[in-house]
Amino acid sequence: MCGLAAVLILFAHRPLLFEHGLRANTMDAAVVLSYCAGVYHFLAWRASERASRRRLHVVAVALAFVLGFMTKFVAALFLPLVLAAATLLTRDDRARLRRDWRAWCAASLLAAALIAPWFLYQYHRVGLDLLLLAMLHGGERIHEIPINWRETGQSKVSLIRDPLRMFWNLVKFKRRLLTVGPSNGSGPVPHPND
Repeated sequence: MCGLAAVLILFAHRPLLFEHGLRANTMDAAVVLSYCAGVYHFLAWRASERASRRRLHVVAVALAFVLGFMTKFVAALFLPLVLAAATLLTRDDRARLRRDWRAWCAASLLAAALIAPWFLYQYHRVGLDLLLLAMLHGGERIHEIPINWRETGQSKVSLIRDPLRMFWNLVKFKRRLLTVGPSNGSGPVPHPND
């Protein structure tokens, strides 16, 4: 029943379709699908009496989270938070969680195993700072620009001047994001003075 309602809402609700871009190439549809699938399988886990069915629903919740996380990092984190909060509200749900804790731990490890290679690749490719910056801004594309490095032999790093410059550059970057807005994925964000 929940799946049918989710499909009807996805395909009949005008703001979801045309104003928020579910039919656009912004990947919001995959996040909504991961929310719907995660909640559906969570509710099916709660209602299921057979242990084998409960384990399958737990794995399906983990896979729905992986879909959402690989699509939009920060948005998908709400799924486990909402499900955990819902579980902790009632005594029966807490008892179900104690009964199936091994299945939930195994499913969490499965999700981590599926997500970890992407993090390792991105960390190796762009470094931790840019990866965290991309996560904070909803998965915006990062364009790398190669530079030619020449070692001069003498350090030019100042412990006072350089941190102040870095902080000021972050302030300018944030101001530029607020002024221009995030890019549409087709290229780098233009500078307001360009």
